[in-house]
Amino acid sequence: QDSVEMEFMSPSDFRSVYTTLERVRPDAVYFLAGQSSVGASFQQPYETLESIAVAAQNILEAIRLLGRGTVFVNSASSDMFGNQRGVSLDENSSMRPVSPYGVAKMASYWTTVQYREAFGLKAFNAILSNHESPLRGDNFVSRKIIRQLQELKEGSRLSLEFGNLAVERDWLWAGDVAEALSLLLPLSDATDFVIASGETHTLSELVAGCATALGLGSDIPIEEDPSAARPSDIPSVSLNPQKFMNATGWKPRVTFEEITQKLALAQV
Repeated sequence: QDSVEMEFMSPSDFRSVYTTLERVRPDAVYFLAGQSSVGASFQQPYETLESIAVAAQNILEAIRLLGRGTVFVNSASSDMFGNQRGVSLDENSSMRPVSPYGVAKMASYWTTVQYREAFGLKAFNAILSNHESPLRGDNFVSRKIIRQLQELKEGSRLSLEFGNLAVERDWLWAGDVAEALSLLLPLSDATDFVIASGETHTLSELVAGCATALGLGSDIPIEEDPSAARPSDIPSVSLNPQKFMNATGWKPRVTFEEITQKLALAQV
């Protein structure tokens, strides 16, 4: 990545955002930053709202004032939908977030819509499902799974400790999400898209797939960890990405089974 030039700014500080965009003059801004742990958002609600909702507002306002036609892509989240078990969720579904993270993402979503409709900015909302890679931090469940499985294999752990393994999510590989986001810029009209696989799998399936990839049997001792429980959570999510697939021809390249293998066998 020798051709990549790094700039530093504070998205929650409008002056920092404005002066950076004025200097760089970007064709597009992908807003992917912010406090991204749902669990941590319950302990850090203000920081979560500031780093997501306030930051999105600052970037959009700077783009509007500079008037150079910069495209804006907001990484929204399926957590905005909240708990709607049994409903196939798409761009027209209601939003009922159950965490400070979901509330912050919903605020950034509607701010993006408002700047698009009121000021004519080319601003997209990419409503992303769970996406994984071995670059996740240790506080994310996928990293916890791999770490505990490796310790179990080495004999330094007797059982796994997790919260609710019955939760259901739509998992994507981060590389597939990056490709999907890149396909937004050529589109002539800005709008909102659900970006997902359209498949739902339990956390238990993710654990089992990673265990198989590491050569562990299916009979793995698991204990429930009450400390991992959130004040409120989403037990299941079912996402419909058909609008985005029809508009771009995109489909995820990495299957759920391949995601579990990549997570388990990656060396980071």
